[in-house]
Amino acid sequence: MSDPKKNKTVERLVGHIPFNPNHSEIYEEYQQETFLHVETQAMTFLTRRLLNPEQGQRPRLVLLTGDAGHGKTHLVRHLLEKLEIPKSDLLDTLQNRCKGEPIELEAGRIAIHKDLSEMNSNSAAALLDEGLEREDCPLIVCVNEGRLRAMLSSEVLGGRDIARKILRALAEHTVEPDPGVFVINLNWQMVSLPQGILHDLLRELLNGTRWRTCKDCSSQGHCPILANRNVLSENDRRVEQIRRLYELVERLGEVVTIRQVLIHMAYLITGNLTCRDVHKLSPRKDLSRYAFTSTLFVNDAPESFINSHGLFSTLRKLDPAYNASRTVDEQLMSASYREQIVPENSPDRRLRVGRHEVDLRHELAPAELDLDIKHHLDDEEQILVRVFRTLRRHHALMYDTTTLGGFEYAQAFEDLLEGDLEFSRRQNLKKMVARGLNRIQSLVTERHAVQLLIVDRVSLRAAARTAVIAATYTLDAIELGPEQVPRTVDGSDITDARARRLMLVIDGQSLDLDLLSFEFICRCASGLASREFFRNEVRRITNFLLRVVERRESKDTRVAQVFHKGQLHSIRVNNDERYIGPE
Repeated sequence: MSDPKKNKTVERLVGHIPFNPNHSEIYEEYQQETFLHVETQAMTFLTRRLLNPEQGQRPRLVLLTGDAGHGKTHLVRHLLEKLEIPKSDLLDTLQNRCKGEPIELEAGRIAIHKDLSEMNSNSAAALLDEGLEREDCPLIVCVNEGRLRAMLSSEVLGGRDIARKILRALAEHTVEPDPGVFVINLNWQMVSLPQGILHDLLRELLNGTRWRTCKDCSSQGHCPILANRNVLSENDRRVEQIRRLYELVERLGEVVTIRQVLIHMAYLITGNLTCRDVHKLSPRKDLSRYAFTSTLFVNDAPESFINSHGLFSTLRKLDPAYNASRTVDEQLMSASYREQIVPENSPDRRLRVGRHEVDLRHELAPAELDLDIKHHLDDEEQILVRVFRTLRRHHALMYDTTTLGGFEYAQAFEDLLEGDLEFSRRQNLKKMVARGLNRIQSLVTERHAVQLLIVDRVSLRAAARTAVIAATYTLDAIELGPEQVPRTVDGSDITDARARRLMLVIDGQSLDLDLLSFEFICRCASGLASREFFRNEVRRITNFLLRVVERRESKDTRVAQVFHKGQLHSIRVNNDERYIGPE
């Protein structure tokens, strides 16, 4: 007879969850050995430049900046490994020797500071200045962007040419402001690229070698952790849909860090359970709350944690359980369809609602309830609500994530990001955007209209039926395309990045649009958007349009354009004549 086992993978996964008492695995510098490793583009770039100088100029200074959790310390640790630091000395080197002093290696000297933000601005600026002077010892520093700006403006570096170049690089998102100086902003790093960071992490995490111990465990038959792992590893479609969900989160403007991914993956698989917790569970207990369909949308995580992390609050908003679609729900009524989307071994195949158990792959509600008619109807309602919420999540993970959150124009947004569009399709999208911008200014134009109208500032504030038009633009004057991702001088990628926002450019002025902004403008084109809900977005867009017209010189001050009752009229003002009205 098998005995209860303890899987080290589970214990280390739970150690990544901040609201678990055993969250000892979150910070890289305190791990004896790395739990999961992915080869990022930034690491590949640095390794190539440091170990193979013939690939390009060897760096003098590398500034790694970005939000906490992007993997800066992880990158430094594995860079030291590739520079052949013995594993026995690796943790000590990371904790005690990565403070800016040169380290002697067989491949040459190198200096690393794993967190320059710990130093005051003048001391840190002096360290950067010293690193710039050393030609034979590259300096790699990890630093918060705000602290970096303070260092560049300090007494030591303030006003110097190199400081101005680095500040300009931060503002313009360039990579190499000076020969041998690299600014790598990891906030551009995306986790959702195909065959990218998230894909590699999940592939490594679901690897069967990490779960061998569970085969001889007495609790494997009712273990939701093992069931989650098995369901995800048996179907690549679900893993791809999880990646698409992350892609949607990033296109909504959230910067997702590797640490957040690890926290979410740990919660997704374990449900915040340890092996000891599983051994205490009764085989008859309802395990649906620990199923990956529930933990994916962080259903039972503390509200304070969710509200303080953009990834998790956005996932909560995208939960398909609360997005009703008649077409989808009618499909879910079919037992054969439910069998396709609900795995046999899923922890939430059987739901317990009150005293009643429902099998998602068969009946949707108990055939007979020994209750009076009112209680019968109340129980039926509770059961169906619970069942359909769970089934909608299974459907989304098997077939469709693009409609999560009700985004109707997600495909158009993706097509514009990819940039491979026929001329007619691009013109139609630009026409829709122009019509949406007109609607935001309370100008109701015809569907066939092909002009963008920008209202005069005074008329915009008055919101009257008749508005003075400050400028008109044809579709050819509107540029709509993907943002530019930072690349090196030779055009190679320096981070795992791809355009996640669109840039709307009119007369030299630009406005970035994430998926939500684009969705709002497109819905405005058909008159369906809620201006009250998007109040901040309306203000941002109208301010952009006013900036556009402020730069435009008026061609003829004697002609005014007025929009009245859906039509554009031109009015000529004769300065030589005066109107004398009644006294």
